[in-house]
Amino acid sequence: MSELRRLRKNRQLTQAELARRVGVSQSLIASIELGYYRPYPKIKKRIAEVLGVLPEDIWPEGGVGKEAPDA
Repeated sequence: MSELRRLRKNRQLTQAELARRVGVSQSLIASIELGYYRPYPKIKKRIAEVLGVLPEDIWPEGGVGKEAPDA
């Protein structure tokens, strides 16, 4: 399970609710959780803010996948 998914579930948020709070689509949250996309720094920061953590707590440096567009 991805760290993003674990944090989201611990806060009892659905992908749709997290997406709404962040301002992106639910499918983008799903793709990020599955590792298909790495969000741009702006989206990483917003996701982390909504979850109450630092971006570094969710995404270690590096990783695979292509960058997702900013919302």
